Amino acid sequence: MDLAKNTIYSLIDQTSDIFNNRLLVYDDKQEIFDIKEISQHFALDTVDSCLFSIETNSLQDDIVSPRLARYLYTEDYSILPKNTMDYLRDLLNQILNRCRQHLERRNDFIQIIVHHEEQVKNDEQEQEQQIRTLTKSNLLDRPCIL
Repeated sequence: MDLAKNTIYSLIDQTSDIFNNRLLVYDDKQEIFDIKEISQHFALDTVDSCLFSIETNSLQDDIVSPRLARYLYTEDYSILPKNTMDYLRDLLNQILNRCRQHLERRNDFIQIIVHHEEQVKNDEQEQEQQIRTLTKSNLLDRPCIL
């Protein structure tokens, strides 16, 4: 899990550099800015980077406002057509399957989830093996020894 943490930290660090550079631009121009809005863009860029391995700079590029996206989601609107959403869902499932089968190694949140699933599965198997090592005779021997 340390490798996964280091990977995520490096992605957050890259996004932080973009955020910091943008703040320096505001400082150079002596502009007043809304920290809440800038923080939302930073959070969005961080999620895009860590979860989807997509490098975005929403502070500089025009994108859909997070507030608008939240409103559309609560009103059950879809920005993308159903067939596009189906395609993205299928693509995500393919990526997950490739990662689970060790055909592809990614540097993002999806890989961390797959790695964590494998660790949990291995831990459960080890626990089962430890439990299975105590046979009925072992269980009977323990009280007799005491």
